[in-house]
Amino acid sequence: MVSQTNHQNFPQKIDTVIDQLEAIRKLLEKDNVPNPVLKTLNLQGVIEFMSAQGINVSPSCMYKLTSTSAIPFKKFGRRLLFDRDEIMQWSKSKMAAINAEKEVVTNLAETANKKGKANHGK
Repeated sequence: MVSQTNHQNFPQKIDTVIDQLEAIRKLLEKDNVPNPVLKTLNLQGVIEFMSAQGINVSPSCMYKLTSTSAIPFKKFGRRLLFDRDEIMQWSKSKMAAINAEKEVVTNLAETANKKGKANHGK
């Protein structure tokens, strides 16, 4: 007798489950807004962030940069934490320094080339 009662309630239970799933779906759609960009990143997060900026670094490179304090970071216990804005500014300054260095080398090479041509012409 008990099993007949459970079977008779089965369609109602299915309807209840479907209603609950529909309510969950609506909540998920409502909350399906992009998460804000995290301001503080862990090691993997900063590697992914830098990669998205076109700067590919390995975990070992990041450890070396932090051990020499060449990159801005904070330590929380054993965890390394990076401020997204500080990393962006740091990477821009490094890229500017690299570009300036390339420009100096190019200018030196052009000057040497001009002097070499002038000396050969005499």
